[in-house]
Formats: sequence, C-alpha cells, structure tokens
Amino acid sequence: MLSFNYRAVSSAGIIIVGNAEGGSHRSVKRELLKKNYQILSLYPNIVKSLSLLFKRRQMSRSSLIDFFGELGACLKTGIDLLASLKMMRETTGVSMVKRVCVLVDESIRNGFTLADALKRTNVIPKISIAAVRVGEKSGDLTKSLRDLKETYKVEQDFVSELKHAATYPLVVISFLFMVVIFVGFYVIPKLEPLFAISGGGNFMTKALLFLSF
Repeated sequence: MLSFNYRAVSSAGIIIVGNAEGGSHRSVKRELLKKNYQILSLYPNIVKSLSLLFKRRQMSRSSLIDFFGELGACLKTGIDLLASLKMMRETTGVSMVKRVCVLVDESIRNGFTLADALKRTNVIPKISIAAVRVGEKSGDLTKSLRDLKETYKVEQDFVSELKHAATYPLVVISFLFMVVIFVGFYVIPKLEPLFAISGGGNFMTKALLFLSF
C-alpha cells in the first residue's frame, strides 16, 4: 500500500488537494478519474508510504470479521466481487479493511483469483486464504466467507471472556500486594518497640523488621 498526494479539479470546477492510498500510481489515478476529477498533479508521499509499509502487517480479528462478513453478505445478495469490494471500500470505517479492498480489487483486475489476491496483501492469515481457495474451487465461496467470519467471531469472544476471567484474580493479587506493602512499611515499624528486639526475638522477626525499613 502506497500513499499519493494529488491536486485535481472536480466536476464542479473546485480545486481539490488531498491524499489517496493505493497499490500503485495507476490504481490511484484510476480511482480519481472515476470521481470525474481532472488530475493536475499526482505524486508519491514518501514519508507516509514508508510508515504504511512498516506498519504492523496483520489484520486484527475484528477487521477479519468485518472483511469476511461484509464480503460474504454482498456476494450472497448477488453483487459481483468487484462491485462488492468497491461498496465495502466506500462504506467501511475500518482503515485496514479499506486498504485490503483496494489491494484485492487491483489484483483481481489483473487476473488473480480472490485467494491469490488476498495472499498478495500480506496481511491475511494463510489458513483464511486456504479456506477461500477451497470455496472458490467448490463453487461455494459465500459459505467459506461465512465460516471464516464465524470462526474469528468465536475466537474473539473466547479471548474476550478469557480477559474478563483474568481480571478478578489480578485485582485480588494487586490488592493483596498493596496490603503487604502497607503492613511492611507502616504497621510493622510502629510495632517494633513491642518486639523488644534488642534483648531477643528470633531471626524471622528481625528479618521482617529489617525489610520493613
């Protein structure tokens, strides 16, 4: 994914200065022309392009759920693949999903299958690509996409429940730790005269008093 700065004139005659992302100069130019823009200049934004290239190259579970869920729903209604990707690109609020749609759209226009197009994005897990490939070969792509969405949804719910289950023990441990700190640094030093440590006291008592200061 690369970033490009552009300066163009809209169909209303308004000069627009903006930034667009795409897999290549040609794909970004094509998208701008689809908006009926008269392009005055179009050049790469090197800094932003590098930041995009070095960003974490992995889709989150929530992004995978959005991508496979929306694509499957569009295809199920009879919308073709390219139109589905365009609709998702224009309506999604998830930047990662939008970027994947742009890259997949460009690859499909260049003759790649959906599975190969997903592989070229370098952000889709291999197991998901394999499932999409099976769906394409079996002629039941919508089912594969639906199954992928459900799989990632189950994983996300499990991780969420696991985090929730771990919260209570962490709170208890934190509370006990604060109690130990309070007793060690505030309570025990005040009780030192009662132990008469100068005349006696066992080793553990002396060690506890020593650590409390």
